[in-house]
Amino acid sequence: MSRVPLPGNSTAPAEPANAGLVVLAVDDEAPALDELIYLLGQDHRINLVCSANDATGAFRLLQDPSRPTPDLVVLDIRMPGLDGIELARVLA
Repeated sequence: MSRVPLPGNSTAPAEPANAGLVVLAVDDEAPALDELIYLLGQDHRINLVCSANDATGAFRLLQDPSRPTPDLVVLDIRMPGLDGIELARVLA
C-alpha cells in the first residue's frame, strides 16, 4: 500500500481516488452557507458537500437512506426554530 504524508501524520495510507469526506453544512443565512460550501469544497479531502438552510431540513437529509451518511456536520448555532445546538442534542 502506498502512503502519502499528511500534515502531522507521515504514515497515513493514501485514500482511493473516489474516497473522501462527506460534509453536511447547515446555515439559515444564504451568503454564509454559500461561503461555507465554497470553502469546504476547496479542501481536497472532501468529496461531497451537502447543505440545508435549517435544522429541520438537515434532519430530513440525515434520515434519508438514499443520501450518503455525512462524516461531518457543520451547524450554525443560532437559527430560527430548531437551532444547531438542539439538532446536535437530537443527533447525539
